[in-house]
Amino acid sequence: LMLMNRMSILDDDDTATTAVMNWRRQLIHWCVHRQLGGMQGRPNKAEDTCYSYWIGGTLTLLRHQELLDRESLRKYVMRCQTKMGGFGKVVGALPDVLHSFYSMAWLSLSQTAAAENDSETSTFIDPPLQQLNCTLGLCQE
Repeated sequence: LMLMNRMSILDDDDTATTAVMNWRRQLIHWCVHRQLGGMQGRPNKAEDTCYSYWIGGTLTLLRHQELLDRESLRKYVMRCQTKMGGFGKVVGALPDVLHSFYSMAWLSLSQTAAAENDSETSTFIDPPLQQLNCTLGLCQE
């Protein structure tokens, strides 16, 4: 929807149908309830770093990232970072490119959200990560 410039059909306004608004609320509810600390991709599954981006990014696009406990999610992702570099799928797993990329993508999104929220005090990576375009999964610059 974002790439087609059609996200407005999900907005909370008078133009959205009841069915669309119900679907949007259900999607937000489902996403928020995937957080255990880290994010799980399906109910009754283990936390996995890549879902920090997939689900956190979905909530970012829906403009409801504030519903996540970003600090708990950031801590989970950072626990999956390995001494050799990169991030594994879960705590103690060997790093791989996919989970390293999505972990860094989430850290960038959550860093941007924290910077936009003056009341949030969170410790992030120093130096700061470049801002991510959530739609494309690429840096803004």
